[in-house]
Amino acid sequence: PVFVLRNPFEVADSLLRRDGMPREYGLLLWSRYNLDAFRFLGQRQFSVLQYERFLADWATEVDRIAEELEFDWSKRPDEVSIEVSEFLDRSLRHHKHKQRDTGTGFVERLASGVYEELVRGRSADKTVLEALEAQLDDRIDGVDTALQFYAERRSRALSERINVSEKMRAN
Repeated sequence: PVFVLRNPFEVADSLLRRDGMPREYGLLLWSRYNLDAFRFLGQRQFSVLQYERFLADWATEVDRIAEELEFDWSKRPDEVSIEVSEFLDRSLRHHKHKQRDTGTGFVERLASGVYEELVRGRSADKTVLEALEAQLDDRIDGVDTALQFYAERRSRALSERINVSEKMRAN
């Protein structure tokens, strides 16, 4: 498996911009989902793919993944270079943060700690991750609220789009 990892602050800023989700909720949601995904991987052999590194140099990253997971791609990166370069749209990355960009609050420090550990992939310190997860579990109400807020907002947005679409068809 390939574990795709994006900077939590970029994700939270995207959720804020797109859905109006408060940044703290976005960080809690990111932390919960990524800790769960990492735990699911367990003892499997996997590779971590950082989103920003992939966008910066996809060919190097896919070569690294193939080496780490000990397999060969059906086509080499140089054979698909044009197609991949045309497909990847770096302009869609609206929020950019450095790995060390954090905040001073508890949730920001928590998300930053989770990210720094998960970037290490299979060499991540399980004890550190368990401690971070325990801290997250203390804030589980915030995660539940984030999920509820997000679901309600997305449902309203979808209903509005359907209504607009139906009105356009009627005219």
